[in-house]
Amino acid sequence: TNLIPKGKGRWVAGIAWHGKRQKVGMICPHGDDLSGTSAACFDQDQAFCCARSRTHRAQSRRGNAGGMVRRVKHGKTDMKSIILHCYGDSGFEGRLQVALDLARAHDGHLTCLHATPYTAYVSFDPLGGAFSQGALLEELEKQQAALKAHVEAHLAREDVRWDWASGDGDVVQILSAWSAMADVVIVSQQVKGGGATNPMTIVDDLVLHSECPVLVVPAGAKSLPTRGPVMVAWNASAEAANAIRQSLPVLRAASSVQIVSVGEDGADFPQTAASTYLARHGVSTDLLTLASDARKPAQLLLDHALAMGASLLIMGAYGRSRFRETLLGGVTRDVLSTADVPLMLGR
Repeated sequence: TNLIPKGKGRWVAGIAWHGKRQKVGMICPHGDDLSGTSAACFDQDQAFCCARSRTHRAQSRRGNAGGMVRRVKHGKTDMKSIILHCYGDSGFEGRLQVALDLARAHDGHLTCLHATPYTAYVSFDPLGGAFSQGALLEELEKQQAALKAHVEAHLAREDVRWDWASGDGDVVQILSAWSAMADVVIVSQQVKGGGATNPMTIVDDLVLHSECPVLVVPAGAKSLPTRGPVMVAWNASAEAANAIRQSLPVLRAASSVQIVSVGEDGADFPQTAASTYLARHGVSTDLLTLASDARKPAQLLLDHALAMGASLLIMGAYGRSRFRETLLGGVTRDVLSTADVPLMLGR
């Protein structure tokens, strides 16, 4: 990265590729032409200036020297491979609609993955024998067949590509295995109480083992406005950074993006680093730090998501170990248990 003089007291950081400086169309608040995907505005003391404020995309235009300022184009990426957890619980219809909204927005392929936890219905004797409850297993197979028929009838009326897959065994292990070649896995928020029709309590373990982001659909959600405002919860952690990278397709489609922190900005990965990274991928952002008060950080974030009308909240999961969060409490657990907005969790 080289510093190029740009007017009195202004400097522009640019990247040289094959001996030629490439520029992208971004204008800083001072009116400087930050023409480079890696560009940032510096003041005369070479301190960050525009990376700390909203970045604005602009169309390519001619530079002062008369040469063509060419905007660097990035290859478009989308959520092309979408895994939907299929099970006949109370949250299924909601997460099916969310999956369809996401698939349509990204021209993606929807895989309806049904996992039957047979091991929950098998008992073992001390000598190593296994005894299954035959009537229960037969009932589970009937439920799976009925759900598959329902999904087939529903998706026959939809304009998305899809297939059906099934597996027997531990649900988290099956979803995690399929996540290795997927862009997102969609599950439902866990509901308090032990009702037989409640969504499975798999979110915590799945987030820790999934190879792709996990989209958690809250109870009562019926759709996902894929071009609505998106909020990024930023805590200067590697998990939050991974969540941003993994969610680039949905961030590009959003009408607006806010990067929100609670309390002081982190020194290792400040908000400005996240904003600059997203600017290089063509995503404009607003930066906001919420002042701490008597509310928990999770509640502060969720209250702001509601106030800004966020259609999606993106955050890193379990910045500290789940064991510590279980003992001491933590933002991930609090958000997962109380969120009323869809969550995109990365790690």
